Amino acid sequence: MPHCFFQITFKRHLPCGDNAGIKDRQGKPVNLTYHEGRYLSPFQPQYYEYSRNAEIRPDDILVCGYVKTGCHWMWETLNMIQKGKGQYSDLGKSAAFLEFCGPELYNSLPSPRILNTHNCFDWLPEKVRTYKNKIILTTRNPKDVAVSLYNHQINLPEVYNYDGEFPDWFELFLAGKGEFEMHCKSFLFQVYCKLEV
Repeated sequence: MPHCFFQITFKRHLPCGDNAGIKDRQGKPVNLTYHEGRYLSPFQPQYYEYSRNAEIRPDDILVCGYVKTGCHWMWETLNMIQKGKGQYSDLGKSAAFLEFCGPELYNSLPSPRILNTHNCFDWLPEKVRTYKNKIILTTRNPKDVAVSLYNHQINLPEVYNYDGEFPDWFELFLAGKGEFEMHCKSFLFQVYCKLEV
């Protein structure tokens, strides 16, 4: 798959823009998608629905984690282990990113698939619970997540449309605009309830 694949796929999601109306304390907007009561990365809302209803296979492995917690590195590492080679995937993580690429792409991937999602546990496809797929959860110190996510949003102005300062952005992060705490708690209680997932 050519390297331009990510750029082509990425551009297809840009028209979503901002539907959340979030602004920092200086009045600077940050593009987010507001969908079913949650502030999310600015992907088209229907792609969140596709991800929640994805056709999961019994041998799928899911890499789950909040944005900037190391999902990409984990996904690449698992692909290297699966292939028995220390080489990055030619396809790239975006082809297996449930809320990003859409079903036509991730359904075309051969089994066993290593899929990625930033969705909370309650938004994982229902078949994950039925098949008891392996779930690998990436976590990271919230301070590091905040700094990485701020830089991610600043460096993608065509997606997030944000050019504010970190202290102003950080207030939004602490206020839950991005759902970091919700994401962590959604998986935490699955671990401590000893559910077989």
